[in-house]
Amino acid sequence: MMSASDLVKIHGLNPAFADKIAQLISNLEVAGLQPRVTSGFRDPIKQKTMQQAWDATDDAGRIKLGLRARPATDSLHNRVDGSKKNALAVDIKSTDEKRAGAIAESLGIGAGINFRTPDPGHYYDLKAQKARQIKIVGGSGLGTIAVAVGAFFLYKMLRKKR
Repeated sequence: MMSASDLVKIHGLNPAFADKIAQLISNLEVAGLQPRVTSGFRDPIKQKTMQQAWDATDDAGRIKLGLRARPATDSLHNRVDGSKKNALAVDIKSTDEKRAGAIAESLGIGAGINFRTPDPGHYYDLKAQKARQIKIVGGSGLGTIAVAVGAFFLYKMLRKKR
């Protein structure tokens, strides 16, 4: 079994996320799914290279490269904390990706098998993903909240005048 400290040292995972992934790996082993970590931290250059490889080939070529989905531009695999690798995503192959995804979700870990374009074997920190979505969708945060509150009060004011 791979320990959380091994996941931090060897694969560059965030320590708290590594604890969850070590638990996931243990559960996958108990279930007989033969988990194998294939990717943790990726530097931005490797991420970009993987995107270019995806874009330059067809499905057969992507399978040969081991790519199951187009690598994201803003990936949780690329996270750093200062100069330390701090990945909040990991790729783990197993013998039954659907079952592995269900086990991950039961532990509060996000599973790429459920993406709009499924990415079996991709697991990520749910809190980090949600925070990233809010940042992308919501812009600067406080400004977005101010606009929403302002729109709410404008709606209430207009409603009273009727």
